[in-house]
Amino acid sequence: MKIDHRTVELVLIALSVILTGGIGWSQYQLGLMQSNIALKLDQNQMERIKEQRAIESARAIDNMDLQLMNVAKDFLPDINKTNEEGKISRDVVLTTSQHLQENLKRNNFAQIVSKIIDEQYKSGDSTITPSYKLRIDEIANSDSQNGEWFAVVASFLPTSKKIAEKAVMRFREQSKNEYDFHMWKTKVSNHYAITIDSLITKEKANELVQVARTLNIANDAFTQKNREWTYCPIK
Repeated sequence: MKIDHRTVELVLIALSVILTGGIGWSQYQLGLMQSNIALKLDQNQMERIKEQRAIESARAIDNMDLQLMNVAKDFLPDINKTNEEGKISRDVVLTTSQHLQENLKRNNFAQIVSKIIDEQYKSGDSTITPSYKLRIDEIANSDSQNGEWFAVVASFLPTSKKIAEKAVMRFREQSKNEYDFHMWKTKVSNHYAITIDSLITKEKANELVQVARTLNIANDAFTQKNREWTYCPIK
């Protein structure tokens, strides 16, 4: 039975009835029982406080993760440049990748960067040095708390890239920037998929699907395992 203030009130009323009915309960016994109930209530409250603090702590970590990624992802389109802007962008991206992995055990950002660099290498248009690529790949392949799943909230035709980009910005505003949204290009259909977060565990993806439905962002949101999707930085 869940014990709260209302439960205590009802129990005390019942005890009063017992007392006035002459069943033989002493004031001492009633006082002792009342103290025990109050103690139990305090214990339950403490448990709830501990649970709430754990939730807030986990949320704070997620917010830190989100803030770092929000800053760093704006530098992704420029990591291939050969000028000073490109150097600064690579430094920001690498430092962020290292920090997320070392302090938060999250390497999903590094995995995104690794995929971008791989695409540039395949196209023969990469100015990224092998040593930089190696450092990113090592972070991307390290042990972490993320996975290979997406929480998909929308998809767009291959000809609708600009519309998809605007949808990402709209979703961020709709969630009051509490959640981050990314754009990926699927391998099979070449559609653009919009996701909350990226490369996460299946459990986290299921949780974010419920978030999308609660916020009325996408009632048909669903989870999807990564199938060699290509990350699309939004400029």
